[in-house]
Amino acid sequence: MRFYTGSYNQENSPAQCPSGDGIGICFLDPITGQISADECQSHRNPSYLCISSDNKCLFAAEELPGGSGTPAISYEICNDTGLGIIDSKEIPGGYACYLAIYAGRLVIANYMSGNALSVEILNGGFLSGHLQVIQNFGSWPNKLRQESAHMIYPWERDKSFIVDLSQDSNDLVVFSVNIENGLLFKHSAVNVNTPVNVCFQQSS
Repeated sequence: MRFYTGSYNQENSPAQCPSGDGIGICFLDPITGQISADECQSHRNPSYLCISSDNKCLFAAEELPGGSGTPAISYEICNDTGLGIIDSKEIPGGYACYLAIYAGRLVIANYMSGNALSVEILNGGFLSGHLQVIQNFGSWPNKLRQESAHMIYPWERDKSFIVDLSQDSNDLVVFSVNIENGLLFKHSAVNVNTPVNVCFQQSS
């Protein structure tokens, strides 16, 4: 069984000693539990990875400051040769920290710039050149700790849930997709006092 890891390898990383290799291509023997990490794909600070539902494409973003030429990158998953780059699109914002695929779109949360991005995934894993930017403007009482909104968690289900680590904003925002143009629009919002994660209990 193949799985992938992302590791920090650039300066200005959240990690103190960013000495990783980028995207690790690993293998798990489901019978023995033995893990091997035989290959790696060079990639700057791939803080979060996600795989398409057909298992043909892997998507990664780079957790780096804004202005660093930070792209979202799509890879073809090649069983024999690892990963092959399909497409790369520069994204506005800084410190991308989460990815999710929702309704045929790649949704990206940028921690430092407080925005979420939505880009259509085209046939073959290519990324559309048209980005939707969802900017939040929350803040924190201690400006030395946090000056503005921090998007941290777009979560996909039948709706897209985006969490903002701010104290004075509607922190948990639910988005739906406009079926005519594919863009996300705000469905509802609730203040739940600086959430950092979300999970759902399966209904019986």
